[in-house]
Amino acid sequence: QTAIDMYAKWATGDADEKITVIYDTMHHSTQKMAHAVMEGIMSEGVEAKMFYLKKDIESDIVAEILDSKAICLGVPTMMNGPFPRVGKLMYYLDCLRFGNTGVRKKAVLFSSKGWAGGAIRKLTESLNAAGFDVMEEDGAVCGNFHQVQAAQQCGLAGAGRSDDDHDVTLID
Repeated sequence: QTAIDMYAKWATGDADEKITVIYDTMHHSTQKMAHAVMEGIMSEGVEAKMFYLKKDIESDIVAEILDSKAICLGVPTMMNGPFPRVGKLMYYLDCLRFGNTGVRKKAVLFSSKGWAGGAIRKLTESLNAAGFDVMEEDGAVCGNFHQVQAAQQCGLAGAGRSDDDHDVTLID
């Protein structure tokens, strides 16, 4: 596939039947949640790729997002906002203007509990403005991962379900 072919695909919003899981973490709680989300996705037989913002190259992450129909974004909260590396990624996604393609990508947010969930609220606004439809207004999961319930919610979110059997289908 040539670079021109790739840009033509991205400009029309055409994407593969896959989900990109992106996360950052301060104390490994959000990392554990990301792995549970990924396990839920894999349990449904959906193709997925996971990225850790501290270690992975941002342009590789964005290229994968461009090729995916949906994202799951895990974010720690810092000072009632998203952790800085997540904010940097959001700036990149906003610049790409996904909404201009006429196709909105789906997104699920998850976060370990902290600062009253300020990161989820701010990222919901940012993702909506960048051309994503956030599937759950308050985040798919916002709890202490060490609680069994939060671990189960993460796996269900990855599988496209919620704990009340509400369908949050990411891939149509």
